[in-house]
Amino acid sequence: MEKKIIFLFISLVFSIGIYAQDTTGMESDFEIPDVEHITEGIGGNLNFSTIGDQYFFGARFKPDISIGKLGFGLDVPLLINVQTGKIRVDEFQDGVGPLRVIRYVRWGIKKKDPVYFRIGELSDAQLGFGMLLSDYNNSISFEKRKLGFEFDFVVKKKYGLEMIYSDLDFSSFNLLAIRPYYKPFGATSIPIVKTFEIGLSYATDHDHTVLTQNDSLLIRSNYFLDKGVNSFAADMGFWIFNFKWLRWDVYAQAGYMPKIMSDTLANYITNASDAFLSGYKNGMGWSIGTDFKFNFFGNLLKINYRAERFWHSDYYLSRFYNFGYELNKDERILELINSHEDQGMYFNLQASILDKIIFRSNIIFDDVINEQHPAVMSVGLDLSNVVDKLTLYTSLYKADITNFSDILKFDDNTMFKTLVGWRIYQVPVIKLQFNVGASFMWTYAFLKDGDFTATRYFSPYFSINIPLNEKKKTEKENKMEVE
Repeated sequence: MEKKIIFLFISLVFSIGIYAQDTTGMESDFEIPDVEHITEGIGGNLNFSTIGDQYFFGARFKPDISIGKLGFGLDVPLLINVQTGKIRVDEFQDGVGPLRVIRYVRWGIKKKDPVYFRIGELSDAQLGFGMLLSDYNNSISFEKRKLGFEFDFVVKKKYGLEMIYSDLDFSSFNLLAIRPYYKPFGATSIPIVKTFEIGLSYATDHDHTVLTQNDSLLIRSNYFLDKGVNSFAADMGFWIFNFKWLRWDVYAQAGYMPKIMSDTLANYITNASDAFLSGYKNGMGWSIGTDFKFNFFGNLLKINYRAERFWHSDYYLSRFYNFGYELNKDERILELINSHEDQGMYFNLQASILDKIIFRSNIIFDDVINEQHPAVMSVGLDLSNVVDKLTLYTSLYKADITNFSDILKFDDNTMFKTLVGWRIYQVPVIKLQFNVGASFMWTYAFLKDGDFTATRYFSPYFSINIPLNEKKKTEKENKMEVE
């Protein structure tokens, strides 16, 4: 434990001890793409899918287009059950229903443009420095994709507001996270000082959504949310370095989680007859961290690295709303009320080599890892740009890790996706592309027995696409060669 504290202390002291220069007017881009190769264009695929032990044949229309700061993507499915001949309609039931064809609509880049918003699937979302909500995905099922919403507005370079809403199914008050923040010197040109930021965060969830199949009520979990859950946090941070090739910031956070006033949870605690659970009350947590972003010769090598040390009391979990939260909210609350006072670490590493090899990972764990303090991790790799005709990426999200063997298990605490594809032909001039490939997912889906559970989702496919970003990529690569 002492070594970890010394590591963070040296990082902070080294950062503060060196004079940082401001690079106002110099474009600085440390963004590393997501681990999922998306070819901007108009197209779709024909596929044969196995979902559990059911077989489907169909097509998906999947345009992905950006115009300036505006971008949008669709996913319009048509799957026919091979055995029954019926069209699979599960993707259009519950929640936002047919609106699931909207994969995303966005404007701008978060923390780079003064106005940013995104509607659709939310992946690796974060509020502020992440004390309450971090590495959050709003959808645990490919078929039950949610239409979430997030935005970040900054006015006069000083006043900001972030908000995340997990699911625009207004039949229920779902996860809402909001953070007003203030940069007191943001409108000045004073190095370092102008980057100082303080914020207050609030998150609440009253999820009472239901799942249906064949127009009948099937299941509703979230029993411990009968009266909602609330969380609060305060944070502050500033950049020590702000060069074109290096950005380094430090931050501190504090979080508070009031006792969840659920009748169902109270009954569970009473029936458990456990002394620790009987003492369940408010919890608190604290953390300090450093976020390091570096690029070497443009896109030759980019590294984004975050290290955070946290402490928490009984009945508190740092980054409570992560991707594992949506997998099973009741289970996450049980982790909370069983959590003993402890400390731990959060690491996040993202790396890119020539924008061709992309790696992302994060892990959060207490110093003592057991059933009361399980770890949560994700890892992803994208090699789609290594070979011109290849598409290859894979990602794994895993919650409730108590030992190494848990990482290798495909269970209800796992989300996995991998896709491999190959361009077999491209029509000259118009560049119409023909591709073959296969995707494998471990995702929640309805099975023929009516159960909604994590299962395999395998789809060989044949796709046709007209790319729209090839010209832009070529111009960018030519510009880099000239420089």
